[in-house]
Amino acid sequence: MKSIKSTCVLFLLMSGLSFAGQGVREIVDASGFEGGLIVHVGCGDGEITAELYKEGRLVLGLDADPRNVAKARAHFLEKDVTGDVVADRMLPGTLPLLDGTVNLVVVSGIKPNVASEEILRVLAPEGVAFVRGQGGWQQIEKPRPTEIDSWTHFLHGPDNNPVAADTIVGRPFHMRWNGEPRWQRSHDYLASMSALVSDGSKLFYIYDKGETSTMAVLPRWMLAARDAFNGVVLWERPIKEWEDYLRNFRSGPVHLPRSLIVADGRLYTFLGYDEPLVALDPGSGKTLQTYAGTEGVREILYADGRLYLVIHEGRSERSYSEIPKRILVLDPGTGKKLWGKKDALAKDLSGATLAVGSGVAVYDARQSLECVDAVTGKQLWRYQRTSPVQYKLYKRAVTVISGNTVLWAGSLGNRRRGRGSFLAAFDLKTGDELWRAPAQEVFNSPVEVFVIKGQVWSREGYEKGAKSGYSVARDLRTGKVTHKRPQDGDIFSLSGHAWCYMNKATTRFIIRGEAGVEFLSTENDSGYAHHFIRGTCQYGVLPCNGLLYTPPHSCACFINAKLNGFLALAPKSDSGIYNRQEPALEKGEAYSETSNLKYRSSKSDWPTFRADVERSLSVSGSVSNTPSKQWEVNVPGKLSAPVYAAGRLYVSSIDLHTVYALDGKTGAQIWSYTAGGRIDTPPTIHKGLVVFGSADGWVYCLRASDAKLVWRFRGSNADLRMVSYGQLESVWPVPGNILVLDDNAYFASGRSSYIDGGMFLYKLDVRSGEVLAKKRLYDRDPVTGIEPIQNAKNRYLSPAVLPDIPSFDGTFISIRHEQFDLNLARIAEEDKMPHVLSAVGFADDSWWQRTSQMYTTAAGTGFGWYMPNSVVPSGRVIALDGDNVLGFGRTLPYSPFDNFAGLNLKRYHIFSMPRKPVVKRTQYETVDWGERIKERTQNVAMHTWSRDVAVRARALLVAGDKMVLAGPKNVLYGVKPRAIEQGRRVIRENVDAFTGMEDGLLEIVATKDGKTLGTVTLDSPPVYHGLIAADDALFMTTTAGTVVRLQ
Repeated sequence: MKSIKSTCVLFLLMSGLSFAGQGVREIVDASGFEGGLIVHVGCGDGEITAELYKEGRLVLGLDADPRNVAKARAHFLEKDVTGDVVADRMLPGTLPLLDGTVNLVVVSGIKPNVASEEILRVLAPEGVAFVRGQGGWQQIEKPRPTEIDSWTHFLHGPDNNPVAADTIVGRPFHMRWNGEPRWQRSHDYLASMSALVSDGSKLFYIYDKGETSTMAVLPRWMLAARDAFNGVVLWERPIKEWEDYLRNFRSGPVHLPRSLIVADGRLYTFLGYDEPLVALDPGSGKTLQTYAGTEGVREILYADGRLYLVIHEGRSERSYSEIPKRILVLDPGTGKKLWGKKDALAKDLSGATLAVGSGVAVYDARQSLECVDAVTGKQLWRYQRTSPVQYKLYKRAVTVISGNTVLWAGSLGNRRRGRGSFLAAFDLKTGDELWRAPAQEVFNSPVEVFVIKGQVWSREGYEKGAKSGYSVARDLRTGKVTHKRPQDGDIFSLSGHAWCYMNKATTRFIIRGEAGVEFLSTENDSGYAHHFIRGTCQYGVLPCNGLLYTPPHSCACFINAKLNGFLALAPKSDSGIYNRQEPALEKGEAYSETSNLKYRSSKSDWPTFRADVERSLSVSGSVSNTPSKQWEVNVPGKLSAPVYAAGRLYVSSIDLHTVYALDGKTGAQIWSYTAGGRIDTPPTIHKGLVVFGSADGWVYCLRASDAKLVWRFRGSNADLRMVSYGQLESVWPVPGNILVLDDNAYFASGRSSYIDGGMFLYKLDVRSGEVLAKKRLYDRDPVTGIEPIQNAKNRYLSPAVLPDIPSFDGTFISIRHEQFDLNLARIAEEDKMPHVLSAVGFADDSWWQRTSQMYTTAAGTGFGWYMPNSVVPSGRVIALDGDNVLGFGRTLPYSPFDNFAGLNLKRYHIFSMPRKPVVKRTQYETVDWGERIKERTQNVAMHTWSRDVAVRARALLVAGDKMVLAGPKNVLYGVKPRAIEQGRRVIRENVDAFTGMEDGLLEIVATKDGKTLGTVTLDSPPVYHGLIAADDALFMTTTAGTVVRLQ
């Protein structure tokens, strides 16, 4: 679709034109729409809406009539498109979507009509709407704002100046979208994100889609495209051989981010290390052209209608100087060679230093700075070093071209972490040195240079333990100091070192990474820390399209506050949509019929997630040592853990937004109910009511007997949707399982106490849905938006609330590490009580390498993230059994070097220890970065008993005097801990078994000593927490989509 060139909006009455008389399907097809987010207003029964879906699209149908919404949802389930296509109610005249996120709006009928201003609000730049009126179709297009910029190369453009001409990007206050993967695979090996660029409407990136729980599993490198404004995945293509994913900690190589560019309507990359350069269609990912003779290409630039390539003709694990290289310049249309260089200077080209602009190409040749004519390749001038510099694969010089000036920065020799680095400016035409200043490399990253409005910004001091940073700006031509701002450390707390990636900037801010993501103004002396977000290892962040993109990270610093996943963050909104006051409580047809509900409860029930309000995973009932399958039924979709009450089993089909009730004796389906978003965990069953939350932002209360709606309550002021992990969700989603205490329902809605106005904690009357108490949880200053930690001495602890399933320890309500009393007052740190918590939330089933459940008051943060795991009861899954904690996890102690489950000395075990264990100083062996075995000493909690186990437990429980655990078979069982290579090989040879794609194992052990009492082979392992004990039986939901009763 063509964008509008003018700043006005175009309205076209389409009657009499080609669109006249066409229906919704025809209008979408004729528009040329490829992929992204479609909103169909007036969806009716959903039949037409469902037909709008195809791969690369997400579709929302809206209707004012709740009966139509119910019909549409049923139709989507029947057509197996639920999740990709959803339906919901809309209030008169408003669209429940964030600003600038929708690619295509089709209004086919609704009264009252939606105003064009509201349609324009939700349309993304270059988005289109078709509105059917009496005279035919009206077309509305939204132009791309001139204030936002794209980011086509790793360092913005071919000139290597990493500055976007984007005045909209600002301090993050709102989440625009988030997506997979939830976590980068590892903190300690090659980063999962190799490259990320944008053409102004889409994002393109190369990432490792491999297993999160261990680096022993081989990578799955992919090239993917997302819509830049809503995050919908448009297409993916596999990549063949790529860089060694087990490269040592932070060892580069620096050329990887330059493997992907977008220019002149084409995407340029190579689909494997030995593959040639290809041009792809950005919209579909299809190959348009393959460039012969470019095998070995590693770096790509595009300038003035020419492709500039750096081609490697060999490999090295250590230094760029050991790799034969050549420069090749091509006509992108014909593939014809325009010029090339294969001399000694090209061979010495330092990685990622080629820059093109102002008619020249420059690069660092280890012994010199070279400048050649960009059209012919003829040498123009050379600046000779006094001595050559040997750059390792993770180090590099920096070259930037700005107007008539060339900037060159790098090391003066073998200096530790940047001391002795320089920044110099040269006249572009003559090569004369104009000025020179000190500069600073940072942790495994080069000197950073930003040219912003004729001023040069760079670090000028050694960073470790210092306050310095970007405190000085210099004139581009003279080097004179033109601006001084406060030292970074005088504005906010700093970490031990800057992060291992190159920072980026806009014309308003330098966006740096140290304790999170910090914004430094280039227009005044302000600076702002954001500890709740993080740039990804070795790549960092991307500021463009008016948004800040942060790819998935693998960092545990500030884990109590940090958001995860692939994020798009927006500056503070002034549109007022976040402050809408819309009706929150809706009464259902069974609202007046709950006073005399018939129900029965039993001590053998399992009525809520993890058995009870304490989330103990413990019941008093008994189970057989040799249980056998009684029945097995299929339930569609990805299943949650089950719950059981009054003879019925309840389970959520998470991505299909549906709760199912099954007969506990036979497995027969009794009823189902479909909501408007994901239901990530099972409901709570309370006195004849079924209560659950949904990612659509609502809490639902159903009558257990027949699934009739009693009430539903929205946990926020307004109904607003965004794309989250491939589906539409509320800006303020609600976890599936609701905490019910004494006829009161407790839950929190939202994604963080730092964005979108914070989170909302509620106490409702469970029978009426009436609000008994409400608390807004917002941990930024309400006026300035500054974090309370900004000037705090403790750089690793900040007040924060992240979403999770609440628990109750008998005194306080807990949401992860935060606690509240029964009237929702926040509990001070010193008054908190120990409880079961997961640092990443109970519902996160990704088994990210730093995931653990603990019985404690707070998760560890900062570089000491691992310490609580060693001194308090902790494991992958833990259960409470009286005064003891039983669980499954990796052998203790945890250490910062033990992030390679399956690759190091750690093995899986089951254990028992007191809630308050004895802690002793213990010597142990570990594997450091580089996989060298070393002895270390650390405080370690003492087990009552511990032993190896043949099952990799994804679920466990305590029933009486037995612990039952189930999961994939532990393929490392019996492998000696020191056999690192053998363990790696065993996992790779049995990857399907290790990851739960094959059969599983259930084991029953005695709680007093861990001795095996019985084992059962399973056709499929359980989902995370997908094992419960009730009615003297075991019930299990499996990864194969079945529900099983064992007895």
